Amino acid sequence: MHWAFFDEEAACLYQMRITKTDGWNDFSTSGFVVSDGTSQVAARPIATRPNGDPDKVAIQAILARRHDLWLKQGVADPERLRSLADDLRNA
Repeated sequence: MHWAFFDEEAACLYQMRITKTDGWNDFSTSGFVVSDGTSQVAARPIATRPNGDPDKVAIQAILARRHDLWLKQGVADPERLRSLADDLRNA
């Protein structure tokens, strides 16, 4: 199993901005939010209480909604992928 780990109490806020450019989705203005005057991306908890402290209950609720994408995807079939890649190369 491969897992992506992050610190839920020191996450960086990412703002996704989607616009249309020539009929295509354009994400070029998306980026991490800089929250201080140093141009450094500031880490913060993914959920906070009004005083800025981590909201442990809200964080656990967010983490409980995660999905195991490996279970949803299933096991990759290397032979089938190789066959598809060959078909694309020879098209």
